[in-house]
Amino acid sequence: QNTFAIYFKHLGMREGLSQVSVMSIYQDELGRMWFGSMEGLSMYDGENVQAFKHFEGATEELPVGNETFPIVGDQQGNIFVRSDELLIHYDIRKQQFECIKSGNVTTVYCHNQKVWVGAGDSLYIWNIEEHKFHFIFKTENASTIQKIFVDSGNRLWIGTISGLFRFDNQYQPVCVI
Repeated sequence: QNTFAIYFKHLGMREGLSQVSVMSIYQDELGRMWFGSMEGLSMYDGENVQAFKHFEGATEELPVGNETFPIVGDQQGNIFVRSDELLIHYDIRKQQFECIKSGNVTTVYCHNQKVWVGAGDSLYIWNIEEHKFHFIFKTENASTIQKIFVDSGNRLWIGTISGLFRFDNQYQPVCVI
């Protein structure tokens, strides 16, 4: 008979977490856990928690703000986090943060190594090789994009404040709910 034990470890502000109300969790290729909250970004390496947060009087410029979620990754060493309406890229090889889109970023999603970004009422795909965004779609009635999802049928779903859009293949809306 196989038996196994499950061990739990509590992480809180005493251990270095930026806030206990975690809004997003991501595990990178090195096994580290990333936590996004309303008060910054934290990374747990299995032993220690490191908080990344900009604050007045900081000696180095860190683009990570307070509201840091969602967190996604492309499984190629790139982590993307929405932070105070900015899109922040973290390269785990260089261990470096970079702001790649400023202003009005509402959500980020990664599927099949494509990084989808909602910025207000517009949808973009980030091309890491070209280091630029490609515009895909603008919602009807300037509806703010809140969530992005690609399902098992490769259909793109866009959740907005005023409804849900579904796209098949060519990013043409086929239904609005």
